[in-house]
Amino acid sequence: MSFRLKRPVRDIAVVGVGGQGIILATDVIATVFLEAGYDVKKSEVHGMAQRGGSVQSHVRRHPERVYSPLIAERGADVLVSFEAMEALRYASIVADDGLILYNTLKIPTSAMSTGQSPYPRDIDERLKQGSPKVLSVDALRLAQDLGNLRVANTVLVGALSQFIDIPQSLWGDVLSARVPKAAVEVNLRALAAGREIAAEVF
Repeated sequence: MSFRLKRPVRDIAVVGVGGQGIILATDVIATVFLEAGYDVKKSEVHGMAQRGGSVQSHVRRHPERVYSPLIAERGADVLVSFEAMEALRYASIVADDGLILYNTLKIPTSAMSTGQSPYPRDIDERLKQGSPKVLSVDALRLAQDLGNLRVANTVLVGALSQFIDIPQSLWGDVLSARVPKAAVEVNLRALAAGREIAAEVF
């Protein structure tokens, strides 16, 4: 299936749980847009930012002016979810012709861990009922193959970059400036791995 989007990606919602590197990812995305010459607004992370809590951040760009950092309901061109259930939780923010890009990783809530409620089933099928463009990525496995589980967030950023009209070299430059020197090489490999996965459907 081809995921060619009908318009340039301008509004991106990034969601997940605390501790997954959402702040780094949104910083990279926003900085790439700035370096490419766009006006950019990035929201603060919403929700419970401590490890394990649901979090949400918005990044918006425009060639001239962005007036609000917040994306309206059904306004996101792309939803990037670092955790499977969070994609389902925030699916309503995606435009009818938008893309849901999500990590297959499952992190049960405390209530689920104690058996008080089940983890949602058939997430992929449920997402596709509301959006024809859904791309799942096993980012944790790819990160594990690269020898560093912490670069799973970079895998997802790499997948996102495939759908954005900005040269890959700029993504690499911005990422390299944002991570410790010792982690630059593995992060660049993770970026490329994510982009390769997305290229299969783009």
